[in-house]
Amino acid sequence: MARPREKLFQKFALKQRLEVMRKSRALSVLNEELQKTETLCGQLDDILKDIMTRTGEQSVASLRADSWYRTNVLEQLKTLENRSQFLRTEIDDANVDLAKARRKEERAQEAARDHKRLRLEKTEQKRESELPLRNSRGMIN
Repeated sequence: MARPREKLFQKFALKQRLEVMRKSRALSVLNEELQKTETLCGQLDDILKDIMTRTGEQSVASLRADSWYRTNVLEQLKTLENRSQFLRTEIDDANVDLAKARRKEERAQEAARDHKRLRLEKTEQKRESELPLRNSRGMIN
């Protein structure tokens, strides 16, 4: 039978494992969002290059439309770059939190193992002390 402190540390380790899993999922979501944002930035860069490389004669309406699209694309690109920077910061923070949670889990598991080891050692010592003592000739006192 496990002692109360041993059970306490085992339950705390399980709780920390859930916390680690929750933080891992949150980190995964952040990484997916960063990947999507970077993909969109690449697409907007391509659109911007396409707008900037148009040559030849163009009408006034076409020039105005290109200018309007260029302005909007640049605005969206700036917004996405800010979002990428924010997500990178959030990912760094999430990695730190995940590492802390993993360390807490490891410490709780280690404490549970230590308490179990001590309990087993005590029961072994108790068994040994209950055995009859033997003298050097192998006779029981």
